Amino acid sequence: MVAPTDDGVSASTLSQEAREKSKNAARMRRKNENIEFERLSHVIPLPTTAKVMLDKASIVRLALNFLKALDGFPLILSNSGSVTYVGETVKTLLGLAKWDLAETLFEENVKQREREELENHLKLTSSELSQINCPNTEFRFERRFTIRVKCILSRRNSGLSSEGYKTLHYGGYIIARMLEGKEGPKKVVQRLFGIASTLPAVNWNSTEIRMGRDMFMFRANLDLHVTYADEQLQSLTGYQARDIIGTSLYQLIHVGDSEELAECHTILLTKGQVITRYFRLLHKYGGWVWAQTQATILRNTRGSKLDCIIGVTYVLT
Repeated sequence: MVAPTDDGVSASTLSQEAREKSKNAARMRRKNENIEFERLSHVIPLPTTAKVMLDKASIVRLALNFLKALDGFPLILSNSGSVTYVGETVKTLLGLAKWDLAETLFEENVKQREREELENHLKLTSSELSQINCPNTEFRFERRFTIRVKCILSRRNSGLSSEGYKTLHYGGYIIARMLEGKEGPKKVVQRLFGIASTLPAVNWNSTEIRMGRDMFMFRANLDLHVTYADEQLQSLTGYQARDIIGTSLYQLIHVGDSEELAECHTILLTKGQVITRYFRLLHKYGGWVWAQTQATILRNTRGSKLDCIIGVTYVLT
């Protein structure tokens, strides 16, 4: 016989309620875990049919390998710009230790003249704020930008775009949520979630750039007039190199993408590297192919050669 407690409730009843609460808590943890794994699987660049076959261990393994292939690291910033989380590969790419960055203002590592730019990307615009109209609901706003960050690796093959700084390409989202308090005004909390990536170092002594079948390499003057293109150009666009040498890249893209290219061109000239958004590239035999370019300015320090742009263009087929 089970003795009742002081308030008349049996110990077995209390024990059963505790077990039920524990089961509900475990069920909620599993649900939240499944949601996070599903979100993680969405960012892995695989066909949807392949993603549905992945288990949790495979999702984690592929996500980590994807980050390594990007030459990047995850970076989460608060609305004030302090580092909430940074991946361990920041040490490999910048020489900065993860624990030295945690809870510090990230802008302290950003080139002085670009700190205001970072601050602007951390802010929500008036248009974005007007969309946050439902309490306890997540809202996402895309952010893509390029900034130069302190790098303490040796200059040789480190990809430094200027003395002591390396160009980072950041892509992600501000995730914002309105909290509805019992009293007082509603408060919007936000974080910037994304991946910071770098481009491989290029120098005049580089003998080759790793290429796939879906990409071609080109060189251009600083005004984007093409001076060289490899043989992969023909299989992807129909053009031979001699067809486009001396032609401006602006003449080879869709007019609707020219403003975006001009913005990327400005970033390239200012910061030394850029990764474009996808744009439409003219095909010789009609129509367009979607493409994306990673470009780096190759600086000449000896005076025997002019500065030039090295570009690797990925074509979606």
